[in-house]
Amino acid sequence: MLIESALGIVALIAVGMVFDKYTGGAFGGPPAAFAAGIALMAVCAWLGQAGKNNKMFYVPMVFMLAATLCNLLITVKNKIVMIGAGQALWGDWFQLIFAAAMAILALFLVAEGIQTFKKQKLSKASA
Repeated sequence: MLIESALGIVALIAVGMVFDKYTGGAFGGPPAAFAAGIALMAVCAWLGQAGKNNKMFYVPMVFMLAATLCNLLITVKNKIVMIGAGQALWGDWFQLIFAAAMAILALFLVAEGIQTFKKQKLSKASA
């Protein structure tokens, strides 16, 4: 039982290393930074809904979301150039689709967050 578990873990690590090599670490940096930006946005919205001061989260939230979005858009541009030059492997296509989907999701979530913060500002002004 222990040997099979150890072999399974080694196999998963090996597959992960190969997958990470061909996808260029697509599951590392941008998704983690995007999750951090969204977490900051959620905490900021929750504090605003509770009537507490949430202004200390604005700068890090905007920085994390802007840095992630810029990284994703640069990745999309670079992958399109690489695909257009005929130098793309399957990992480049995967990175293009993944980065484009995350960039679109980021834009939707940022728009939703802006709407939430505007509603909170209006409700605070009317109260």
